[in-house]
Amino acid sequence: MTTTDPSKTIITGAGKSNAVAGIVGEFLITVFDEGNNQQQIGGDKVKVTITSTSHTITEIEVFDNNDGTYRVEYRVTDSSE
Repeated sequence: MTTTDPSKTIITGAGKSNAVAGIVGEFLITVFDEGNNQQQIGGDKVKVTITSTSHTITEIEVFDNNDGTYRVEYRVTDSSE
């Protein structure tokens, strides 16, 4: 396994910028190595922090898909975010 390069991480999915209060928001993190090759296995220590200036984000969970991608789920407690 090659070393993951955090600077090459890609985040995709509607949940990276939109969520509905009370509904689980979701996005996908894809990790790459120094040569810009997608990792093919899991096991990275992925830490996710979601911030908002006016709303509360709760229940952040990261799921390792064991293929170089990680699904992130979270909840927003206010409908305006």
